[in-house]
Parts: sequence; structure tokens; C-alpha cells
Amino acid sequence: MRTRLTALAAGVFALTLLITGCSPAAEPAGSVASQSDVLSAYGLDGLDAKQVIEKLDTTALTDRPQTLQASIRPDELVLVDESGQDVLLPMPDDEVYIAFAPFATQTHDCTFHAPNSCVGEMQQTDIQITITDADTGEVYVDEQAETYDNGFIGYWLPRDVDATVAVTTEGKAGSVEITTRGAEAPTCITTLQVS
Repeated sequence: MRTRLTALAAGVFALTLLITGCSPAAEPAGSVASQSDVLSAYGLDGLDAKQVIEKLDTTALTDRPQTLQASIRPDELVLVDESGQDVLLPMPDDEVYIAFAPFATQTHDCTFHAPNSCVGEMQQTDIQITITDADTGEVYVDEQAETYDNGFIGYWLPRDVDATVAVTTEGKAGSVEITTRGAEAPTCITTLQVS
């Protein structure tokens, strides 16, 4: 009976991870630790949410702290250390970080970007990316860029907008509609297929 309960619990945990995608920190795991203690342990002390996200998302995969879980939510950055202590860093009032993983053949489900564990297909790939407001036509991003070592590229976008993201790379193109509206808006876009 105990084995069945253990198997059931493991199944529920796996389903929870599947639903939230590659975000391991679905909810804060434990007591709130001293922010400076947790941040200092990972070389992140003195940094705000924007700076922590940029550092984690752009660090080479082999150099990322494997004992730190990070989940980028629209309203906060959730960090959980190996002991289960968490730190919540507020996001800017007017911006949301959205991470995109363009792909040709292989992707994964994801809702909230986890820079230490999310890995996309097109690692260190040159792309042309354009992000345009779906209502006003305002262009937020229009540049040549290179995806990070984890296959993602991230941008800070205005809150409460709908936008179209278009990517071209190696003669292939694709686009996807996104939103930055609400506390449950995805910060991890893994549906941008190029063909």
C-alpha cells in the first residue's frame, strides 16, 4: 500500500511539473530566508529582479547554479535554494520579462520561464526578431540577436499588451501571438516554430 501511495505522489508531482512546463519552482517551497543570505550564496547579492534574471538567463549552461531554482512570474521572481528557502523579488511595475525559445522540430511545454532548467532547441543561434504591439502596431523589438546558451532569448516588454513575435533564422520563419496581461500570463514562450 505504501508503495502505491509513493507512486501516486510521484505521479502527481510529475503532472504538476508537466503542467507548469520547465518551471521547477511552481510555488515558493518553504520559509522566507534572509534575501541577502540566499542571494549572497549564489553571487547575486545587491541585484534586483531584472539583474538576477539577466545574469541567470545569459550564463553558460555549465556555469549555472544547479542548486538554485528560479521561476520568472509576471509579478515576481521566485528563487528557491537547495534547503527549500525562498526569496521573492518584485518585478518592475511597468514591465514583464518574456523568454522565447524558437524551434524547428523539438520543443517542450512551459508557462513560467526557469532560466536554470529550461533548454530550447536553438542554442546560440543567430535570429532576426521583431515584437510588435497587436493593437497599435508599435514595434518594441526589431533586431538581429543570438539566442542564449539555453536556446532562449528574453526581452522586457510593457505590461498589459498583446503582441506578435516574428522570428527568422537560417531561411526559416515563424510567428506567435503573446500577451503580458495578468498574473498568469506566460513568461516562457516555447510555441514559436520556424519552418
